[in-house]
Amino acid sequence: MPNNTPDGTEDQNVEYQVGGFTIGPYRQALHAFMQGAQLQGALLYYANLANSLLAHANLEGANLESANLVFVSFENAKMANTDLKYANLAGADLSGADLSNANLKAANLAYANLTGANLKGAQMKGANLANARLVSADLTDVDLSEANITETNFTYANLTNTVFSDYRIPQ
Repeated sequence: MPNNTPDGTEDQNVEYQVGGFTIGPYRQALHAFMQGAQLQGALLYYANLANSLLAHANLEGANLESANLVFVSFENAKMANTDLKYANLAGADLSGADLSNANLKAANLAYANLTGANLKGAQMKGANLANARLVSADLTDVDLSEANITETNFTYANLTNTVFSDYRIPQ
């Protein structure tokens, strides 16, 4: 029986074979070694890839909505136009990643490392960035309204046209 995508269409049980792992929507591949994987446009919503290695991977245009990506290494990954809304990226390494125009609405990026990441034009409304490192990151034209920026490190970050309305810093 096919699963439904978040927009209600059927995915016909899409699967991807990467580094000996089978991944896809609603699938689990913990501690998977997928460095340099080519997953452009992949459907990986609700996938559980916790503690996996996807450094230097190409995930441009992929759908990772609501995926569990805790402690995943996306170092220098290509993730432009990727859908990561509601994804759990707590403790993830996104240093040097290209997340331009990515959808990170309400994503959990607590304790994530986004040092040197390109987030130009990303949608991050309501994201949890508590204790995240955005050192030297490019946040040009990013919407951080309603985001939790408690103890977030923005040292040397480019904040040109970044929206900070209604942000949260819990007491």
